[in-house]
Amino acid sequence: MTVNGSYQSSILINTDGKIFVTGVNTNGKLGTGNFSNLDTWQEVTLSGAAADEKAIQVQMSPYASIILTNKGYVYAAGNNGFGQTGLGTVNGYTTSFTKIASLSNVKSIWGGDDVDANDMFTAITNNNKIYAWGNYSNAGLSSSLGANGVKSTPIEITSSFAAATASGGVVKKVMIGNNGSFALLSNGTIWAAQSVGISKSYIGLGTAASTSSDLQDITGYITMAAGEKIVDFDFSDLGGAIITNHYMWRFGVDTAYRFSNGGAQITTWAKLNSEIYDGDIILTSLDLDYSGLLVGTDLENSNRIIVCGYNAYRQLGTTNNDNILTPTYGRY
Repeated sequence: MTVNGSYQSSILINTDGKIFVTGVNTNGKLGTGNFSNLDTWQEVTLSGAAADEKAIQVQMSPYASIILTNKGYVYAAGNNGFGQTGLGTVNGYTTSFTKIASLSNVKSIWGGDDVDANDMFTAITNNNKIYAWGNYSNAGLSSSLGANGVKSTPIEITSSFAAATASGGVVKKVMIGNNGSFALLSNGTIWAAQSVGISKSYIGLGTAASTSSDLQDITGYITMAAGEKIVDFDFSDLGGAIITNHYMWRFGVDTAYRFSNGGAQITTWAKLNSEIYDGDIILTSLDLDYSGLLVGTDLENSNRIIVCGYNAYRQLGTTNNDNILTPTYGRY
């Protein structure tokens, strides 16, 4: 089972590859064929999908959603105005999941920002080509993406990663958001980019202005002991987080104490010191949004989730609805 959410909406794919949606549907991004909000889970289908075609991954933005199938195709629904449906139009809405004709042989898909429209979706193919589409805003990689603005059809951006992949690693994950981009490679390095003149605080490298829009290796900002390796990263609205197999680093605006920094902004990648992140618990996954942070652990730790941030609706899985100011185990 896999699930993704953004701006009061969620999409779940079960182990049979069936798709279920719930929440706010103002932009038609739930793919139900209309704009009606849902307060229960409803099954939806992919327009024109083959009988044996099953959903395997989902990514959402505030305005659109995309779904990857076992056939390597990507389907989109939502507001066309920001180019995030990738269907070549900026007019109207696509309220049913529709295949992006120019994409095939895709092995993974990724989203950008969880709050506004200044982000892009990305797709990585089985032959390691990388594509991006959506609303490009000062995120670097300009050699492929050009000037700021809406890119309504997937653009191949593989060439922008030539320096990163020169040592032999391949790109595993790419996120392109507002004022910054990040990529994780199979060799354990992590890279970032942003447009010239933008504050480096948007990618956790201090407050000076960027002088290049090319990717740069930022792995050195994550001080790892022997045996540590980068496992995952996430990027959401003026902040980012990286986990190794035992520890976490983060930067950005500490909205609702999601970074456990007393509400103060962090301009350079900093390790989160906590009794929970003690070097024994193995970290496996990460999900960061505008006001909360969740970290998954391995089977030896009963797959417990470590949470922090805004919790008025108990969405972080604790017994009360107080905001979580320091890393705490959620209950589920």
